[in-house]
Amino acid sequence: MASVHAAVALTQAAFQVAGRRFWPGVGFATEKTGVQMGGLVSEEYPAGARENEGSDLLRGFRITHVLDCIADPKKNRVIARLSDDVSPVFPYVNAVLPGVLYNPEAQTLTIRRGVRLLTFYPRLAIFAKVDGEADAIAQLQWFQDLCNDLWRRRAELTPRLERQRLLGPLDVYNLLPRKNCQACGERTCMAFAFSLLLGLRRFEACPHLTEEPYAEAGRRLAELLQAAGWHNASEPVVRPEGEPRIDPVT
Repeated sequence: MASVHAAVALTQAAFQVAGRRFWPGVGFATEKTGVQMGGLVSEEYPAGARENEGSDLLRGFRITHVLDCIADPKKNRVIARLSDDVSPVFPYVNAVLPGVLYNPEAQTLTIRRGVRLLTFYPRLAIFAKVDGEADAIAQLQWFQDLCNDLWRRRAELTPRLERQRLLGPLDVYNLLPRKNCQACGERTCMAFAFSLLLGLRRFEACPHLTEEPYAEAGRRLAELLQAAGWHNASEPVVRPEGEPRIDPVT
């Protein structure tokens, strides 16, 4: 939590240079996202900016930082400023997307897309486990489209103000065979539960979930995963080379 507060404080540290407002950058110029000036990125040309159609809640965004991801050094943590306060749309996103983490008191919204964690504040976005700047821009554009679409249709929707119950590793583990047979590629069923939720393994990686006497629990698990918004494609996920297995202490 301290690192999040530090990141928020860092992006709020604006200052003036030659009469124009600048925000701390990461020492590189991004095509069509800003003007670099000694490692600073100007507000002058925000990325994702669109003509204001009157009904758009989020008009644009601008990436200010691309950093190494703490959880996975092969991925990136990205910080972006949003042109507008998007918190009014959070209850509508919470209503239509399964598996999101909405905190109405703190006005934050976290969405899981693949292995990415996208956290939105009223005028700020902090992403974890994204594949560089291009991927971050794609996620921001996706959210911008979602945000504006839901905002235009808000009269047709019922906002969801309460928090969703998130699917956790113990929920998954309790529906697994718990044989620790390693057929899935993990050392234990608990490790498989973590990998399943992190997107490193697919449901089908456990061959016993479609066999008796585990088939009924397998069907229940598939329903829970689908309801919670966890993608469950049939193709196996290839673990990145050199990535260690997950072997939590149980």
